[in-house]
Amino acid sequence: MTDLDQLRATLSHRDDPALPLAEAAYRYLLREIIDMSLRPGEVLNEADLQQRLGAGRTPIREALLRLAEDRLVTIHARRGTFVSDLNVTDLGAVYEVRTELERLAARLAAERRNDAEAVELASIRGQLPAFVRGSDADGLMTIDLYLHRLVFRLARNEFLAETLEHYLNLSTRLARAAVERTGASSSVWLADALLGFTPLFEAIEERRPEAAAAAAVEHAAAVEAHVRRSV
Repeated sequence: MTDLDQLRATLSHRDDPALPLAEAAYRYLLREIIDMSLRPGEVLNEADLQQRLGAGRTPIREALLRLAEDRLVTIHARRGTFVSDLNVTDLGAVYEVRTELERLAARLAAERRNDAEAVELASIRGQLPAFVRGSDADGLMTIDLYLHRLVFRLARNEFLAETLEHYLNLSTRLARAAVERTGASSSVWLADALLGFTPLFEAIEERRPEAAAAAAVEHAAAVEAHVRRSV
């Protein structure tokens, strides 16, 4: 499988059916919230979720509690559970933290990547422009998640990756809102943002930690600026 094929495969990714029910429910609801299939403020009825996901009360509650810890759902005693509202005032705070963490991840990735990973990055970097041209907004956002997680993996710090995943989810939801507001034109800024991975990957390949860190910050700033203008 080529790197480009692997990127395409992420567009139709499904969870392993052998996952524990609570984990499967969490991942399903996480995707639905991030891609805005479950709308901000929408009620999450436990009985409905049990029927839809084929899971019992305990796994659903465990999943909802995790999502509440992620700030993606809000649980009100005697009122119910709701998808958290989008708070645009959180945008600056989310990116403030995420940018610093991604700066660190990029620096570590440049220091710790192995030779095989450098080849992988070079291959993706070479194929990315053609792939970006052939993708819609949904595809571009999925690729963005894939490429960020690749950098997280190369940093080889599971605690950093776990924290970054949290902020990536929060900011991706805000970006989805921006895509909804900008419509077809969103593909343009998303494509430009994705091409920002080119200097980042090149710096990681060449073991230039400070250049990688700077490229990560520039990419995050560009995306934040587009989202801020849109929402």
